[in-house]
Amino acid sequence: YSSTTAASCTTASTTNLKVGVGGTSMANIITGYCTLDAVTVTSASTTMGTCTLASGTIDNTYRAFVQATSSLSVATIITAASSTAAGTIQVRFHALQTATDIAVNTVSLNFWAVK
Repeated sequence: YSSTTAASCTTASTTNLKVGVGGTSMANIITGYCTLDAVTVTSASTTMGTCTLASGTIDNTYRAFVQATSSLSVATIITAASSTAAGTIQVRFHALQTATDIAVNTVSLNFWAVK
């Protein structure tokens, strides 16, 4: 497959990055994992939990994206995430069928944070 569409690239600065013509400037991208504090996710309801970052530092100026690892119960889903305080991500969980107890430091989540 070939195309006649030309691409142009510029060197990213140390202050921000913009990809594409209509892209949004990003000042910082951080990836890593966090571990959950103890939380009880009640059956058929949503519960908030706090995930403490193992590496990197983010605060409420970042947009946080999280991904479950195999350590999270199959019947529990992540419905939202946000960074509200330095070094933590608030995560909202929903238990599909039965209640789930998450003991401290037994569940890790991968995260990406963009500023």
